[in-house]
Amino acid sequence: MSETALRTAEGDASDRASPLTLGDRYRLWRNRLLASPPFRRTGRRFPLSLIANGRANDLFAITTGFVQSQVLLVFVETGLPDFLRDEPRTLRDIARHARFDEATTLRLLRACAGLELAAVLADKRWTLAD
Repeated sequence: MSETALRTAEGDASDRASPLTLGDRYRLWRNRLLASPPFRRTGRRFPLSLIANGRANDLFAITTGFVQSQVLLVFVETGLPDFLRDEPRTLRDIARHARFDEATTLRLLRACAGLELAAVLADKRWTLAD
């Protein structure tokens, strides 16, 4: 992004004091309306709310795909596929290998298990999933 575009997007102190355009005021009003509980209750009963649900589902799918790709990236970049391939490992061993603390490592392993990349055994050691 160019420096001028960045300054425009961030705004200067003088820009913040300038009056809002009609389009800006409309967008703010619309956002407040869409966020209001009475409007949302009414909207759920309206047949065209299927369009909004479709958009929400699309946004959820995009977000989920992004998170999944980030989990896969960390899994691969830390070398966990090779590390877990030959024998099951403890959380402490995996954390040391990945150079993360144990809480972060456990979060990563749970996310990997959700993507069926890793699996926890009965003795709480981790291995590659099927």
